[in-house]
Amino acid sequence: GSDAKKKDAPAAQLAPSPAPIYAAGDTFVYSNDGILVQEQVVSATPDRVTWTNDQGMIWTTSSDVITPQLSWSSHQELGRGRQTVIGNPQALFPLREGNTVAFGVRGNSEIVPTGWRDEHRCAVLGQMDVDVSAGRFTTFHISCQRKDHVEELFYSPVAQNYVLRVRDFGASESRKELVSIALSDDRTKNLPVAVARQKPAKAHDEMSKNRTTTKQMMANGKPMPSIGN
Repeated sequence: GSDAKKKDAPAAQLAPSPAPIYAAGDTFVYSNDGILVQEQVVSATPDRVTWTNDQGMIWTTSSDVITPQLSWSSHQELGRGRQTVIGNPQALFPLREGNTVAFGVRGNSEIVPTGWRDEHRCAVLGQMDVDVSAGRFTTFHISCQRKDHVEELFYSPVAQNYVLRVRDFGASESRKELVSIALSDDRTKNLPVAVARQKPAKAHDEMSKNRTTTKQMMANGKPMPSIGN
């Protein structure tokens, strides 16, 4: 209820946040319904980001976090496919409570050549402190109505990505949370990790520790150990 909301609302507020800037080499390790997956930026331009993961998939997105994939190399039910956006999802930025955006998505794929068209609506509900394996982050809570589910995204400016994504399909729920992060440069070093924390250093130490682990893991080429569990 309202008590829980108060507890999770940060004591101090983040400034309105611009869209993330991705850079080649940025690496995010997530636990996706308990399965560890490492996602890495291969290349980035202002309007297109190419990603790969440790399962060999390649996909592209825009840099606004809320737009679904624009193209992908494989999918169990769809095969290889692509989507185009009708509208301007970027209008949600800079993120601040109350911002909303609606946009359309048109797509087709190998297995569904006739294609599909969906409407998406997203709103910034406010700011919230979120605890995930990678630490505590003050985030912008973005809620998106998709075709067949509601998606809750908790976006952290310091991570330049969502640290938690929850998809509610009604009968089932899917949860993806950040385990570790290694940005390819220090572009977010002056941004707060969690504005409400008594000792912000702790969250930052945790991030630095995870960063080292991810770097070692990348150097060794070994699978990611589960950090913070």
